[in-house]
Amino acid sequence: MELIVCNSTNTTSQKSGPEESLVEASFCIPVNNRLQLDVSSWHDKAADYLTFAVARFPHDLCSHVRRISLLQRHKNEAGLQGALIDLFIALQGKGRQLRERMLTVSKPVLREENYVFLSKFLDTGLSALDALPSSRYSVLSKGVTGTSQLVQRSHTQDTVIQDPLAQAHDHIEYGQLDIAMDILESAILETPSRQELHLELLGIYRATNEADRYLAMRERLGPNINPSHDAWMELAGYLRVDV
Repeated sequence: MELIVCNSTNTTSQKSGPEESLVEASFCIPVNNRLQLDVSSWHDKAADYLTFAVARFPHDLCSHVRRISLLQRHKNEAGLQGALIDLFIALQGKGRQLRERMLTVSKPVLREENYVFLSKFLDTGLSALDALPSSRYSVLSKGVTGTSQLVQRSHTQDTVIQDPLAQAHDHIEYGQLDIAMDILESAILETPSRQELHLELLGIYRATNEADRYLAMRERLGPNINPSHDAWMELAGYLRVDV
């Protein structure tokens, strides 16, 4: 299997095509110092990573700007609306120039009613408890609309989608990282040969600096087959833990 090489200015691989989908965003994005990421065919993974980075660290403006820029370039209107709502919530009444700039850049992609709504809050910002437009991609809002959607969506996932990776993605989307880690850890212990489960879990560990949880999971894995041994070892170095 080809390894994807990342550096501070670009992301490349020795092959193009399907292998690009194996890029592990959690290893590539932190070492990239650009606000506008060149992620080509793996923009969905990059968007997922930036979404739970915002959920974990709401005041990380770099992650907010990268997320908004990425979704704007790929014309993801629904995701972009949620990302802007999260920026307005994180800054509240502060950072008006940044909020206005991000909203202006996003205008060509947003629906008119969503642009008008956010424009009204340029001076005051938003609160997580405000009544907001329906957006399942906002991870910081805690309004009634967002809560009811979350319950309905979780119920749908329980009854329709059984794959643990899909279930974890659903919880990551709403910033429920502890639940996502629980699902992935249990799934890995049950089927340790699934590499994609390992990579997704390692991505969350890295984004959240979960050194203790990383060590506990390594101990639980024990002698089980680990198809992502190199990735586990690399993350140990990043987290500065002894294994």
